[in-house]
Amino acid sequence: MKKLTALLFALTLVLSLAACGGKDDASSGSKDADLSAFYETLVSEGEWPSMSLLEGEMLDNFYPGLSGVATKQSAVYMADITSVACEIALVEVENADDVKTVEDNFQARIHYHV
Repeated sequence: MKKLTALLFALTLVLSLAACGGKDDASSGSKDADLSAFYETLVSEGEWPSMSLLEGEMLDNFYPGLSGVATKQSAVYMADITSVACEIALVEVENADDVKTVEDNFQARIHYHV
């Protein structure tokens, strides 16, 4: 179960870093990522438990320091049932220098459960 949890956290980290998409740029054809829409698509296509958005104090309790990072958007969800080890954390930072801070924060969360 711990390996599955670690795998889910690692997948979430990879997806969150990949979702740090670029700005809408006509020359590159890229578009801004919509993390909330991505989350909705992800959970609609799989069997996920009921999840709630973590905000404010709850976000700080589970991801200390993450609220101090300037983000364009974030979508951090946790299973409503505590016996289910499932979280989805998607973050797009305003400043590329903060990617390492978010990565370290996610790694600390993963190591907390392993």
